[in-house]
Amino acid sequence: MRIITFLAVLTFLFALSAESIPVRDCGTVLDTPGGRYRLVRNLECTSTAIRITADDIEFNLGRRTISGPGSGASATGILVDSADNVHILNGQINEVTRGILVQSASNNRIQDVSISDCTIGISLFSTSDSVVTSNTISSASSVGIFAFPDNVATVNNNRISENTIVNSFRAIALQAGNGNQIINNAVSDSQEVGIYLIQTVNDLVQGNTIIRSALVCIQVSESNGLQILNNTCNDNTRGIVLGNNLGEAPNNDNTIQWNTTNQNSDIGIFIVIGTGNVVQGNTSLNNTSSDMWDNFLCENTWTSNTFVTDNEGDGPGAGCIQ
Repeated sequence: MRIITFLAVLTFLFALSAESIPVRDCGTVLDTPGGRYRLVRNLECTSTAIRITADDIEFNLGRRTISGPGSGASATGILVDSADNVHILNGQINEVTRGILVQSASNNRIQDVSISDCTIGISLFSTSDSVVTSNTISSASSVGIFAFPDNVATVNNNRISENTIVNSFRAIALQAGNGNQIINNAVSDSQEVGIYLIQTVNDLVQGNTIIRSALVCIQVSESNGLQILNNTCNDNTRGIVLGNNLGEAPNNDNTIQWNTTNQNSDIGIFIVIGTGNVVQGNTSLNNTSSDMWDNFLCENTWTSNTFVTDNEGDGPGAGCIQ
């Protein structure tokens, strides 16, 4: 009998220790290291709704909603401020400037959050080794998911995967990073660019589907050593573009392989500026101006591509573009 009572007490104490800490109010600071927090009611906030300042926190939104005053006002749904190993999941954020802002942190995870009507959906500011996965972002007036550095730290080894981003100005943008992965995202109706990489190295862009971008499906600017693999870029203005203009730094030694860039209203695959790039095994058909175009002919390697038109004017089977 005493053994049973003792076990029952232990079970009760364990349940208490594992119980989530309720979050009820705007401006709440989550500052208990290792704490498990849960949003217990919808919030309507005029400034930062929730601030996380301790490591190893889990914040479950409990399928509830954080609302702000509108994307024109300065408000953040959730701010992770120099806290590592934070997990945010399972809810909605809308009508804010920044849905979730993670700054100066590492090993964080943002999962199953729906963010709408914002300026930036999810920001990774000087954040590394973090995962942004299975979120839905719509109507971001600037960027759906943005990873960018400060003057000290860069954004390295983050994984942005399996998100759905609809009707944003730029869907995913990554600046000055190294070793990041953008994988299996679904992007549609971007008002400018689907995926934009600026001054990055050694990043992987793989398996994304991007349709109906007003300017470019995947835009690479001043970036080297990227792998752009198995993406679908159909029905945009341009498919995959290396470089904005001939006055910028080149894009060198990138691999563009096994992508599909069909039915774009301008060019399927376009190297504006760059050398040493490998363009191999891609399918690029029915693009209005040209399927493939290279301003640096014979300084890049084009092999085993399926296409009809190129800027050499001789099509497949001749010239530098093959």
